[in-house]
Amino acid sequence: MSSALGIHLTTHHQAGADAAAAADIALAIATRVGAHDLEALAKATGTRLGRLSPAGIAACR
Repeated sequence: MSSALGIHLTTHHQAGADAAAAADIALAIATRVGAHDLEALAKATGTRLGRLSPAGIAACR
């Protein structure tokens, strides 16, 4: 995915680098689909945001 979006990965399988790569990927996809927030990104990609609350976890899909 990163290669297709032109995102260079500096370090593989390290938490900080993986989190930064995931954020860069999400931002690149959001830009491509014209999404300005997470709700719009989820709708544009046909996914659902997960939720974490005192009642429990509702996983994303």
